[in-house]
Amino acid sequence: SGNMARAHIKVFKNIKEFEIVGVVGRGKKNITKTKKEFSKLIFFKTLKELFNNVKIDLLVICINEDLIIKNYKKILKYNCIFLFEKPLGINYFETKKILDYCNTKKKSIFVSLNRRFYSSTLLALKLFKNIKVNNPKTIFINDSQDIPRIKKLGLSKKLSENLMYTNSIHLIDYINIFIKEKIISIENIIKFKKKTPKDVLSYIRFSSKSRVIYKANWSENERWLISIFSKKLNLYFKPLEKLKIYFPKKIKLKKNYDFFDKKYKPGLYNQAMEILKFFQNKENDLIGIKDYFKSVKIVRKIYKM
Repeated sequence: SGNMARAHIKVFKNIKEFEIVGVVGRGKKNITKTKKEFSKLIFFKTLKELFNNVKIDLLVICINEDLIIKNYKKILKYNCIFLFEKPLGINYFETKKILDYCNTKKKSIFVSLNRRFYSSTLLALKLFKNIKVNNPKTIFINDSQDIPRIKKLGLSKKLSENLMYTNSIHLIDYINIFIKEKIISIENIIKFKKKTPKDVLSYIRFSSKSRVIYKANWSENERWLISIFSKKLNLYFKPLEKLKIYFPKKIKLKKNYDFFDKKYKPGLYNQAMEILKFFQNKENDLIGIKDYFKSVKIVRKIYKM
């Protein structure tokens, strides 16, 4: 019943094919705020109470990152489709544990990486497809986590030490969005130092001769940005919700948020429409746990954690 839950509720309540039949909340403050914003919602104290009283097709899980590993078995014992807010686990080992469990129990789990569904991301993919950009791409990723500031905000030690899995994964996932070929090598030029985190620089090569330069600053607050270069098309995500488009020898274009990314938390409406496609047995671009785990593995190879 927190901020992310309210963001999802706002989207689903405005899509006629969906009906929100219940909310399970923990914190009294969040429940009060959610009730005030959405007066007609029915609240339940536990998942058991929820499933005993209403029929559920889709359960959206928006709980604190460190609570997922403690509760995933209690959640996944029910029969429905699951959408977990990222991260699925706060490190490689937690994520692998949940992945193995899902494979054993044959559970349908999707992970909400909303930046995959930004209008800017979808437009970029459409441009690459329409222009038939098959030549190698060069992607530059600028990441920033600013550990000193985060510690002042009171984030727990466990979470602050695993921000590469809970936060940086949003940026690293762009690698899997735009490059589908096999990774040949990951060279960590400036290695991550857990005790004194500062700069990280990695160079990733692919079988298609595409390459990624990943830079992260762990001691200062910088803006996230991504640049993608190819012979036919150059793209700049700065910030990630906005896309600047450059066609070589042609005029510069600029694309801002589309209608739904302005009205709702960016990416969530487009993601909800992919969920609708899933229930209609149509082809969709939802992120399954195995696809999500590909990005988790890249994080591990860069950060050695």
